[in-house]
Amino acid sequence: MKKLVLVLVVLALIPIAGLFAAGQQDTEAAADSVELLMFHYKDTVAEGYEALGEAFMEENPNIDMTFEMLSTEYNTVLKSKDAAGNLPEIWCASSPGEKALKPYLDAGKIREVNDFAVMDNLSDSFKKSITFSDGNIYMVPLLTTARGLIYNTEIFKNAGYDTFPETLDGLAEACQKIEAMGIHPFASGAADGWTVGSLLYQCGHEVFASDDFGPRMDAGEASHMEIKEIFNFIDLFRDYSQPNYMSTDFMGSVSLYAQEKAAMIIQGPWAADAMMDLAPEVVAQSKMTGIPYTNDPDRNLLYIDYDAYFCISGSDAEAEAADKFFDFVVNGAGREVFSQEVKSINAYGIPFDAHEVNQSIFELTEAGKVMGDSQYINAPDGWWQNQALAMQEYLMGEVTKDEMLKKLDAEWKSLSSQ
Repeated sequence: MKKLVLVLVVLALIPIAGLFAAGQQDTEAAADSVELLMFHYKDTVAEGYEALGEAFMEENPNIDMTFEMLSTEYNTVLKSKDAAGNLPEIWCASSPGEKALKPYLDAGKIREVNDFAVMDNLSDSFKKSITFSDGNIYMVPLLTTARGLIYNTEIFKNAGYDTFPETLDGLAEACQKIEAMGIHPFASGAADGWTVGSLLYQCGHEVFASDDFGPRMDAGEASHMEIKEIFNFIDLFRDYSQPNYMSTDFMGSVSLYAQEKAAMIIQGPWAADAMMDLAPEVVAQSKMTGIPYTNDPDRNLLYIDYDAYFCISGSDAEAEAADKFFDFVVNGAGREVFSQEVKSINAYGIPFDAHEVNQSIFELTEAGKVMGDSQYINAPDGWWQNQALAMQEYLMGEVTKDEMLKKLDAEWKSLSSQ
């Protein structure tokens, strides 16, 4: 009778034990699951990012990845999320410099990513450009871009040029010939300050990228007077732009170029992207080059800029999942998805079918005729707005070269001390 009771008790406990085991497994599975939110500001790649996320989650079912894109007021919303304790696990740094990210660094809200797998895919020089003063890297670079001079090869051929002039004097001569053909040499969108403010570092990048310009500025040992030489090109650009350049915005300048009413536009590949719906045949006969702001071709390099660098916040498990995601994109099956869906210039040489402007960037990169970014990495937060306004003031004749550069020195000092 005792044996029978014991058997019945054991049998009765089996379902309970099974339920307990199942519940324990569910708890462990829940503990192993990770949720990642990737917050960014580039609407042109939003669908591509979503495609990457879907492919990644198929390989990693324990990771739930979502994306949020906000093209305007991005920084304001990011700061609001942070203040509410909802800083995303992966978020794009719109100004990926040590100065701009200092509040997050001081609060311990950004993780160092020195050991992320994709760091092995970057050159030592690239890693050096994103290494902060404490010796750590706090951003995963993904998208890069170029800023330079886009030109219509057919217009230049009609002006007698089979190749683009490599010197400032050669470009000045070409501008005279093109203007004589009834075509504006440059299409300018100076009503949008950023289109001309960027000339400061697109031409001055040689100074900014060498001799620790940013740290020397912070220490009061440097001045923007060091880049005064760039006005040789800026004045040429001003004198040979369309008459109403100060009232023309970015899309207006793109339209002018697309209609072949202008031979050149100072922009990045996004201008060619914007032209694809307007005049794909014009994009097909366009190329990009470095701005010839000196008479030394070896100095007139194409400026390579950041486009999307991501900071990592959150727990160890979330950081590990983020590491896995970027490795999937660069070295895993996501590489093909990126090539087919994102189709953007990147820090890892992921190829994609590209228009002629992007192809020319690839060619210049392979030929070593490019220089990497360092201006924004070292500039204080909000700096681009200051340089944009300063350049507009100069183009409108409200300040002299010296007044403009001295004003920039004062504004850098003010922002850097905040």
